[in-house]
Amino acid sequence: MEIAFEGPNGPEDWIGIVPKDGTVDDYQGRWKGTADGSPVTLQAPSEAGTYDVIYVTGIDQTILTRQPLTVGEKCDVQLRTSEHRSMYSYVRLMYSYVRLSIDRCTATYV
Repeated sequence: MEIAFEGPNGPEDWIGIVPKDGTVDDYQGRWKGTADGSPVTLQAPSEAGTYDVIYVTGIDQTILTRQPLTVGEKCDVQLRTSEHRSMYSYVRLMYSYVRLSIDRCTATYV
């Protein structure tokens, strides 16, 4: 997932994902330094639940801000069509989402 940010962008600042109300020690490998600018790309947590996206200063590891992130249950989607399509055809998949909420879906063409 891409996370856009604005911040002081200090030399060791970083963005991370922690469990709701977690500390800087709870990032479990889900972090990225801000040195390359906004946005950063992070792997979303694999388990559904409530998390926080945090901006941390590199100098003293202070959390400057946190924003809520909800990861939804995994779902599987099967796409069916009445038309015959080759294996290289494109199928348009439309979905909607709530900002900072992620639903992890696997789409299978049948």
